Amino acid sequence: MKDLNDSFVKVVIGRALEGKLTNDGAAAKLGISKRYVQKLKAKMRGEPKCGFSHGNKGRAPANRATIEKEAAILDRGNIKTAKKGKIKFANLGNIL
Repeated sequence: MKDLNDSFVKVVIGRALEGKLTNDGAAAKLGISKRYVQKLKAKMRGEPKCGFSHGNKGRAPANRATIEKEAAILDRGNIKTAKKGKIKFANLGNIL
């Protein structure tokens, strides 16, 4: 699913549940498959106030380097490796 506003998804799926929009039409609007629209409709039927966005949305990745580790890597002169994107840093915008 595209990174859509949760309320927009609820409106589209709600219209599909009311019969004002077909499953194909809802799938086209949301950029998902018809089968996934059916799955979202079933979820909304069971619990109308449910959320559709992923639970990890906005959470920092588990493998993110700490500030101390970033500083240690930069002190060792591994800036070339960091520029190639092999190391994920939180705040390198100003340094590189």
